[in-house]
Amino acid sequence: IYTSLYTLSLHDALPIYIVRKAEDRAKALVEQEEITKQAQTRAVEVLTQAQMKSREMRQASQEFAETMLKSTEETLTKALSDVRSTRQALKTSGRNQQKQ
Repeated sequence: IYTSLYTLSLHDALPIYIVRKAEDRAKALVEQEEITKQAQTRAVEVLTQAQMKSREMRQASQEFAETMLKSTEETLTKALSDVRSTRQALKTSGRNQQKQ
């Protein structure tokens, strides 16, 4: 009689155990899926922010380069003008000395 009861209990408990294990596994999979979805969402957010920062940095560097090139061009134009003025002054000075 004891063996029959024990066997019957195991027979009844086994499906319950299998169902509980399956439920636990399903719950774990759902949790993993949710974590994966959250990670993917966060990854998209991080990537979007990085792309925005990259565009901002690119624009700032282009503006800086344009400002520096403009300043350099203005400096070189002034220097060229000074060179031409000095050259002209030397020519004029040389002519004046030849006349004397």
